[in-house]
Amino acid sequence: MNSIATELSNQPYKIGWYQIGETVDVKVGQVKTYHFFEQDFVAFRARDGELSVIDPYCPHLGAHLGDTGKVVDDRIQCGFHGWQFDTQGKLKHVTYSEKFPKKACVKRWHHVEKHGNIYIYYDPSGAEPAFELPDHEDKNASGWYRHSGQVRGHLQPYDIFENAADTAHLVFIHGYQHVPKAELEIKPHHFKSRFVGPFDRAFRTWEVEATVELIGGGFTSTQLSMLFDTVILGNPTPINKNESVIFVTTYNDMSRYNRLLRRPIAAFAHRDIVFNIRRDVSIFDKRVTCLLY
Repeated sequence: MNSIATELSNQPYKIGWYQIGETVDVKVGQVKTYHFFEQDFVAFRARDGELSVIDPYCPHLGAHLGDTGKVVDDRIQCGFHGWQFDTQGKLKHVTYSEKFPKKACVKRWHHVEKHGNIYIYYDPSGAEPAFELPDHEDKNASGWYRHSGQVRGHLQPYDIFENAADTAHLVFIHGYQHVPKAELEIKPHHFKSRFVGPFDRAFRTWEVEATVELIGGGFTSTQLSMLFDTVILGNPTPINKNESVIFVTTYNDMSRYNRLLRRPIAAFAHRDIVFNIRRDVSIFDKRVTCLLY
């Protein structure tokens, strides 16, 4: 096994895009600390609105930038000695000296803001992202309603990926009448499943059309067509080797309903989706790992 393969096999977490929060978490001039992958990440938004996600510790004497730091114009300033780093993580100014180590820096993580969320590309090597995340910006159009939430549990992202591709559990957990037959499409970093099946809810049987996409290590998108069109982003991000957070973002197309009913129906639909995700997670929380082969 070559050195690269050895290094990858020792990685406890799969390389890829993972959600760490929402755009609204970090307002202009704010600093916020996130904890995932057994480490801290510091996000700050410069005065011009640009977001940066960096490692947490100042290279000078190790102060935690999420704890002591503040935003000064387009930089984050360490609260210990006033060292200032720009949105690329490069040291740009030291308040008490004109001379400073120009090569000093903090690691900047590749990140994007999409779907109202913040994603980082988790690769400890710092390599450029190998793929991109899809856009859903058209879902911000009139008639679509966005909601967000979180579900925490004893699981890893691969549990959610396997669960999303597992159509058999839909009968026993989520009210489908029989196991739907899925059409599969598999590409590098990308798995897609399409199926149609009868679904019991609210004392009726509905025909559901579903498209499930799994991208990289931490992004899932499910598009449903039933009473109305729905897009569910269920993005699992590991906190450590035992726990993960599933970030749940839903878009519901309420354009066919009376304006007074749109918001409450969309909110109810979001709560129902989160409830069903919690049903899956409750099983993960109490299971024992079994090998049947």
